[in-house]
Amino acid sequence: MRRAAAAIALQARAQPALAAAHVPTVDEQVPYLPAKGQERFRSFLTKPLPRAFAIPQNGYSVSVSGTHPEDQRYPVDPVQRALQMCREFAGRDCELYMVDDRIVFHRPQEQATNAH
Repeated sequence: MRRAAAAIALQARAQPALAAAHVPTVDEQVPYLPAKGQERFRSFLTKPLPRAFAIPQNGYSVSVSGTHPEDQRYPVDPVQRALQMCREFAGRDCELYMVDDRIVFHRPQEQATNAH
């Protein structure tokens, strides 16, 4: 019961970011990822919905698909599962890059300014 309430609370916090998302094209490079990471993202695009792709700023990435995680410790919601797995495996906070077919990542302001 507590786990379900925590998942609902986390999902509610994630919703405003999803609603306000800018949608770049999938042909653009995923920030922070080396060439192998870009390949993993292209593979993610072939996975069935629902799905989520999360990234930290250190070149790591996590992609998940479906609502039946192999490891039952993880949430069934792909968004929460991707964020939790990414945090655990990368050892730092992560951000969503894509949810289903929508890119939801927002480049930090200083990087967006320096990119021009």
